[in-house]
Amino acid sequence: MEISKELEYTIIGLIDLAERDQRSTAGEIARNMQMPEEQIKKIFQKLSKAEIVRSIKGAGGGYELGIPLENITLGDLKRAVTGEHFVVRCLEDESSCSRIDICRIHDGMGKFQLMWINFLDSVSIKELVSGV
Repeated sequence: MEISKELEYTIIGLIDLAERDQRSTAGEIARNMQMPEEQIKKIFQKLSKAEIVRSIKGAGGGYELGIPLENITLGDLKRAVTGEHFVVRCLEDESSCSRIDICRIHDGMGKFQLMWINFLDSVSIKELVSGV
């Protein structure tokens, strides 16, 4: 499985916010990490909606962590930013496949999907930063 560029930017931006240890704007994070500001704004809006970060409006506003890094997993970020994705379409919607009853890979791909989700949910961003 591949980590999308959007998820990569999310991880990098969130780590930058945590390391600043102060309220920061999406623009400040984007400039510091040399990432596209508009994309960082969209990402942080999604993180705010998922309550991973808090958004503070007005003068002196910006974003701050809503949850400690050790309590945020790769799975949390993936669901917040890119939503659920399935390794094969039939895992999301069995009616999308006319061979579901005779398919020899459906069950195996379902097991793989579960392993991938469990893995993402087992790695905290704090662990990712520390390389553990």
